[in-house]
Amino acid sequence: MKNFVKNGFIVVFLFLLYAFPASGANGEKKPGANHLKGGQKADIILVLDNSGSMKKNDPDFLTRDVVTNFLSDFGDKARFGMVIFDKEAVLAEPLAELTDFETKTRFMTSMEKVDYSGQYTNTPDGIERAIYELKVNGHPDALKFIIFLTDGIVITEDKAKDQERETWLKEVLTEECRKIGIRIFGIAFTEKADFSLIQTLAVKTNGDYFRAYKVEDIQTVFNKIMTVITSSAEKAKQEAKTEMSEKQEAEEGKGPQDKGTSFVFLFGFVIIIVLLAIVVFVLLRNSSILKIGKLSGFGGRASREMLSGPRAELKDVRSLVSSDNIILGKPIMKIGRAENNDIVIPVKTVSGSHAIIEYKKGLFYLEDLNSSNKTFLNGQEIKPGIPNLLKNNDLIEFHTCKFTFILSQAAVADETIMDFGAQDATEETMTTVDFNAETTVKMRVDDSQAMPQAMLVDVKNATSQKTIMLEKIITRVGRGPSNDVVIAKDSVSGSHAFIEYKDGFFYIEDQRSSNKTFLNDEELPPYESQKLKSGDEISFHIYPFMFLLEDQFPTGDTSEWS
Repeated sequence: MKNFVKNGFIVVFLFLLYAFPASGANGEKKPGANHLKGGQKADIILVLDNSGSMKKNDPDFLTRDVVTNFLSDFGDKARFGMVIFDKEAVLAEPLAELTDFETKTRFMTSMEKVDYSGQYTNTPDGIERAIYELKVNGHPDALKFIIFLTDGIVITEDKAKDQERETWLKEVLTEECRKIGIRIFGIAFTEKADFSLIQTLAVKTNGDYFRAYKVEDIQTVFNKIMTVITSSAEKAKQEAKTEMSEKQEAEEGKGPQDKGTSFVFLFGFVIIIVLLAIVVFVLLRNSSILKIGKLSGFGGRASREMLSGPRAELKDVRSLVSSDNIILGKPIMKIGRAENNDIVIPVKTVSGSHAIIEYKKGLFYLEDLNSSNKTFLNGQEIKPGIPNLLKNNDLIEFHTCKFTFILSQAAVADETIMDFGAQDATEETMTTVDFNAETTVKMRVDDSQAMPQAMLVDVKNATSQKTIMLEKIITRVGRGPSNDVVIAKDSVSGSHAFIEYKDGFFYIEDQRSSNKTFLNDEELPPYESQKLKSGDEISFHIYPFMFLLEDQFPTGDTSEWS
């Protein structure tokens, strides 16, 4: 009887596989397959130089009028945003449709910020900020453009890094534009503008470049740009119509075949109903199956044991996954980088199928699945294919991704236990130090007493704090508000890096940030801890900080570091 039920399920599955093919077969529509490219609108970011030299070349602010006319000519066919740059780049207006009076008025008011009062020309930051806006808020189906106008060369207060910034702009940022599909139209205003840079940006992004020798030429240039953008949209529209026509012709040729297909579906539907009725009848007669189902949802003995057995969790020490506390609610929890795992760790050094945690006979076991970069239990590499018994507060590392195993006693008490010492630590040798209102961290008394005072000196005042005391075992640094050190700059990653105190030393570790972490001008590999010494310079992208231990704390004003 069991074999009959099993075979019945197999027959149903094979028929479904044959009769109902994957989405897209037999003329089935795929999501977005018939989306007309001609329906796309253009997302356009204006990147305008606000340096003082512009006022000399455009004393009557004619550029404002040109841009205003440009916006009105598009009507509702485009969304616009605006970035203004001098020493730093500012998103003056996010992408928006200028279809109502209020939005238009706000945009025109923001144009007044183009007052040519800046001191420097930080072109790379301006382009990067525009790319970020298009990347995050741009419509996925829109044509994307950056219109960039400047009358100078890249120059900031840090002349030593200007060439480095320009290289970053020409190579890294243009490559990102190419991947996303952003085209840059560059306008070199006057002979003093860096025409070579503008030309490079345009060529590498399949855009275009123009010269405007005097302010009256800007109107002509914007007219040309509008023609290019309009023709691009028209070309996309014609391509979409051709594609649509070909699909309709193909579908019209399937008429006779559809009749036969309908008969097959009808016949198959009857067979499925009959088979399902037989399977349900057999299940109803088998009372033992129903009892198991009531207890565990057909999950078997291990699932029934877990209902009454100990509760366990994994605490994500470095916030790499979607939830800091992961309930181990299945007999076997698969862990790896691939999306089909129960615990997905989106880190390249983690294997697709890295390890498992298995529950059996009231205990939890960790097993490595022959991963490339290994699994570690309390600092010791475990051999592949061999289950290792887990106990409360064990530290598990999938390569460098750290998790703490917590049994029900700790979970019920709503404590987060992180043992930064050795395995033989006892409650008598430990104390509780509450570093913030949410997390209770247990650590050795000796470590707490030995932890020296340390600080970061914010050299360029990127955090609005000149000095930052390092008072936690792990100090997180990034753009996100949940970090301990918040650097609210677009080029800094949400979770950029952290500084950790362990074994009597401080260590810096990059968290696979987009624009890298540097220690004394050397780029740090992601997820590799580097020991710090007093006086080291740490840069989160281009924002430098000085690491100091207490014997080198400045006694007076820290402005000497800026």
